[in-house]
Amino acid sequence: MGVVVSVSEAPVGAVKEQFRDAVEFLTHNSEEIRRLAQVPGVQDLRLDFAVSRTSDLVTQSTYLPPHLLALAGSLGVGIELSSYVTDEDDPSADDRKPGHVLAPE
Repeated sequence: MGVVVSVSEAPVGAVKEQFRDAVEFLTHNSEEIRRLAQVPGVQDLRLDFAVSRTSDLVTQSTYLPPHLLALAGSLGVGIELSSYVTDEDDPSADDRKPGHVLAPE
């Protein structure tokens, strides 16, 4: 069983905005998230953040704030970072807004 819920309209790479929106979503929907976690067949809950990178990077680090980790953990929600190669010369790169997965298939 899978459920996809968009928790942020922030573009790929705007992780601070995505994190802020996720904290707000988790805070306002905590009871529903707890209920969803109890639905038979739900194996895990997770937030998927869209992180941008350029193709020439060898490594990349993304800081996850403790309050986001603590809140997500208290609700049994895991965190996933999905890395998308973006081209700084591509003006459409800012328009890509993948959904944020809450309960994967």
